[in-house]
Amino acid sequence: MIVGNVLVPLIFIPLMLALEGWFLYALITLTGFGMGLLFEILTRSIASLGQHHHILLGMLVPLCAIVGVLFIAGFANDIASGFGIGSTHSPQLVAAAYALAFLAPYAHYRFVLRKRHYLG
Repeated sequence: MIVGNVLVPLIFIPLMLALEGWFLYALITLTGFGMGLLFEILTRSIASLGQHHHILLGMLVPLCAIVGVLFIAGFANDIASGFGIGSTHSPQLVAAAYALAFLAPYAHYRFVLRKRHYLG
């Protein structure tokens, strides 16, 4: 899962060079949500993981995702500057959009579905 979160942001390089504005952030958000949903389903379906493993994965994987997106966004900006393409983006804003979307499935499960399950 960590390898996937490092490799998936590589697809953002051509997108960040070609796109600007809300459409770019919509694609990044959808990708982040999809990866977060996949991560949430995989970690919940592995019954052999203990509570400490869930906590470790819950912190490590999103952190790797954020760092990967930060580096890729900075790299895409370097490429854009080197080739004279005027399309540069804030790496922090790109990483924040990805991270919030990545964490949304976990937050929904943790604070909405699980709470409703225990209330009956």
